[in-house]
Amino acid sequence: MPDNKSNDTTEYGDAGHAAERGFALALLLLGAAAFGMSLELWHSTPPPRASSAAALPLIVTALWTLAALLNLVGIFRSAWGGGSAHFIDALRFAIPPRLALTLLAVAAYCALLLLGVSFYLATPLFLFGTMCFLCRGDYVKNLIRTAVVTGFIVLVFRVLFGVVF
Repeated sequence: MPDNKSNDTTEYGDAGHAAERGFALALLLLGAAAFGMSLELWHSTPPPRASSAAALPLIVTALWTLAALLNLVGIFRSAWGGGSAHFIDALRFAIPPRLALTLLAVAAYCALLLLGVSFYLATPLFLFGTMCFLCRGDYVKNLIRTAVVTGFIVLVFRVLFGVVF
């Protein structure tokens, strides 16, 4: 005789799923709040910030918030009938691979700047790399676009606003 139970993994049925979703949401909200506080700490710390005591809380709370968000996506994806086996599909839906690689490039660019790599080196590398990735081929056009955009940024910020890189 078949079970009348659904394919849930808890012995508490729908109440267990609701509690799981509520707990995951609470983790996400607490993580976001902690991330906000660690950002305030980061901004109140004198330079160099990357090697300060504020760096670790920022990294940990960012990972906490990201993990909680991915957990919540997985729970709702499972509740919608996809099952946990399709978590990668949910992740690819939420963050497509091209977007994920572009976000990784942005993070690498920020890390280079935080580590003290010159703006004049990091920016053209980032722009040329992402343009080559997003606009496959056309390396000469990408090089020209990189030079024009970098020149424009330097012109606006250095000449008009007086920012020293």
